[in-house]
Amino acid sequence: MISGPSTPSRSRPAGSSGGAPTYESPLNSISNRINKTHISNHPKAASYPGKAKSNATAAAAAAAAAADRLPAAPHHPVFDVQKDWEPESSKANTGKKSQFSSSRGDRYIPNRDLSRSMTSAESLLENTGGEALQSSCSSSTGPQQNAASIAKANQLPTDVAGSESASLEAASGLTGNGQRILSFSAVAPPSLSAPDTHARYAATKPKALPTSLTAGGKRKIAHTPIKTLDAAGADDDFYGNTLHWSARNMLAITLSSVVYVWNADTGDATSLFSLDEQNERVGGGADARVRSLRWDAEGNHLAVGTDSGHVQIWDVNGQQRLRTLKPHAEGGADNTDMLASAWACDGTLSTGYSSGLLRDHDVRMRESLIRDLDNAHSGAVCGLAWRGDGALLASGGNDNVVQVWDRRMDAPKMRKTNHNAAVKALAWCPWNDSLLATGGGLADRAIHMWNTSSGSRLHSIQTQHQLVGLHWSLAYREICSVGGDVNTVTGYERRGAISVWAHPSLANITTIESPHESKAVRHSTLSPDGQTLATIGDDDNLKLWTMFETSEEVAKDALKRNGQSALGGAAHERTAPFATQARSRGLR
Repeated sequence: MISGPSTPSRSRPAGSSGGAPTYESPLNSISNRINKTHISNHPKAASYPGKAKSNATAAAAAAAAAADRLPAAPHHPVFDVQKDWEPESSKANTGKKSQFSSSRGDRYIPNRDLSRSMTSAESLLENTGGEALQSSCSSSTGPQQNAASIAKANQLPTDVAGSESASLEAASGLTGNGQRILSFSAVAPPSLSAPDTHARYAATKPKALPTSLTAGGKRKIAHTPIKTLDAAGADDDFYGNTLHWSARNMLAITLSSVVYVWNADTGDATSLFSLDEQNERVGGGADARVRSLRWDAEGNHLAVGTDSGHVQIWDVNGQQRLRTLKPHAEGGADNTDMLASAWACDGTLSTGYSSGLLRDHDVRMRESLIRDLDNAHSGAVCGLAWRGDGALLASGGNDNVVQVWDRRMDAPKMRKTNHNAAVKALAWCPWNDSLLATGGGLADRAIHMWNTSSGSRLHSIQTQHQLVGLHWSLAYREICSVGGDVNTVTGYERRGAISVWAHPSLANITTIESPHESKAVRHSTLSPDGQTLATIGDDDNLKLWTMFETSEEVAKDALKRNGQSALGGAAHERTAPFATQARSRGLR
């Protein structure tokens, strides 16, 4: 006959005369039997037989006494699983808690309010007054009873402010604004270290400009130069490039056979060297001419090309010539005018000759020649420009061809023949690496904009002037074109123009007609901060124009980005920094 589960009996310990009764559980006998087995099988029990025997005897006596008072344990096997870790709180409360108490972590009620009182929760857990909450592992509790218990618990009233729930909220650091403990709609706290998503991806507002520039809703550009310098003997050849502004705010210019450097910060001009005083083996001589000038990216070194094909590299700060790249002694394509040059950001120097030869030099090496393209153009190479990252080189020639070269290849990446005259003006866009602007000569007078990645023409502007220079703005989406001679119905006239065009609308913002007193403009260059344009014309004057004036904040950003300094002074001033030194040499 199989009996039902036994009920624990109530007994008193021996020798006690009163006090509260104690409860003995049938699990104690099982625990005692397991402990006895562990002790008898322990390795140290063999070393101390007497102690093991006494422990076994005591355990057997305790088991026999328990068997006399309690019925036999149930026939189901019981396993004692030892925990790896038990919190101190559970050890302290094991004496008073019932083994059938409900666990707080078993119930997930997302709609319970944060202000649920502690008193109501404790009344449920302590099972005082009302129906008992059965454990989830109890066999007598069904799904219907569990649902009824949950519904009853949710119907309990909440506390008002000032009760024990308020202290719970204060201790937990909660705001008490009605937010629920388990809520999927809770909003994450705002981050104080980074802007929100909208501010991160929203378009930035343009910097405020001076009021004189925004009067009438349109930017105004002054049509008078801010400074005029006497520059007698300037090169009047369209194909040469004898004016360039460095990153250190130093302006290099050629007057006759003398190379001058004008410091835009201080206004001082110094003579770097004169070709007529140099030996012919470095390109000098009585009839020698300078055909091109170009600063490197840092503004420390100046490359000077001569009409004999020699290329001199000068350290301007040290006032000394570092090396000379000589043409072949037996003659050839490099024994002609070196009309154009360009420095890459890594120090590569490219040179173009009137014979159509194009060369790349690494001036840090003894054998500097790293690429030699004999027939890069069928006419004179009169324009060269490296892209900002030094990956692509643009070249323009007197054969009306524009080409883009990958430095790793000997064949052009892009070749365009849309111009109808020599291409001297070349300009890479500062905010779009794939955008290249080119300008044609007197028979063409057109500006073309190319996508060098796809090889397609994006825009075209038809002007009335021979294009001698193109300059992108660093602060605006605009481009400035400098025109030399103008072609009219009766023929060409020697008067130039300076125009500013919007991109990509191609609207004309302003045009300065005859900037050099009805004389042709021959060369142009832009200041390192991108605000001032320098032009030189047949009137023997070097003029400075404010073309892309910006606010102080934008100008500082441009200077910081390029490591350059700004040109000071806004009032018009006419000086002759080169005249005194030229007269002392008998040049004027």
